[in-house]
Amino acid sequence: MNKTSNTRTLYAGTDLDANRYIKFGVDNVAVLCGAGERAQGVTVESVKQGEPITVVVGGHAIVECAAALSHGQVESDANGRAIALDAGIELGTILSGGLAPSAVPEYDTIEIDFRPVEAVAGV
Repeated sequence: MNKTSNTRTLYAGTDLDANRYIKFGVDNVAVLCGAGERAQGVTVESVKQGEPITVVVGGHAIVECAAALSHGQVESDANGRAIALDAGIELGTILSGGLAPSAVPEYDTIEIDFRPVEAVAGV
């Protein structure tokens, strides 16, 4: 299993939680990815608006899940969390599954092979 990640440092355009899908907003600030949208990164830590943030832009990533997931491809829900691929844009393949969401964040994540989708001008 490939456990390497490519990272990039951006600034948070809003408060962001760790392990969420993000996209690059105006001036390349990190903003939360919406349901079924293209994601360009995954947050590594939680930050407040305006703070620098490290994001995984390809390779191994940990993503918070919105439901129990164990295999297959994933997409983003409305809060930047991973859900099973349905009608959105595929953002990676699960490497190890997570449990159903709980009050303990470390049990709410999955490991994925993240494949970012580059933004298309005007989209």
